[in-house]
Amino acid sequence: LRDYIGEHSSGKPLIVMGDFNAHYSFCDDNLHDFMDSTALVDSWVELENGGLVPEVRHEFKPPHMLSISNQSESIDKILYRSSSQLSLAARDYKIENNLFTNVKGLPLSDHYALALNFNWAIHP
Repeated sequence: LRDYIGEHSSGKPLIVMGDFNAHYSFCDDNLHDFMDSTALVDSWVELENGGLVPEVRHEFKPPHMLSISNQSESIDKILYRSSSQLSLAARDYKIENNLFTNVKGLPLSDHYALALNFNWAIHP
């Protein structure tokens, strides 16, 4: 993914989202390298973690995905970057733990859905 982003969207605004199956704190996930090389911003880090990227912790044990909240890092990510032509600003990050349930109140997936809104501005 890193190589594709570098080859096809260098200097362009970009939104990348999905199940990364990765945590910043897990040493083998290399998420720090990916973020550095793509210049992407993690909306959770920015809005919910005070701009602080979690450090690698060798004793890290991930939480169960159905126990996370806005304050917990998810393996699902919404990443973005602006460009000189378009500014993106993330707002309203939310883990939708109540919306995606069946009639019995059970989750529809093994992960909660993430929601995020953006403010944006075009620069001529």
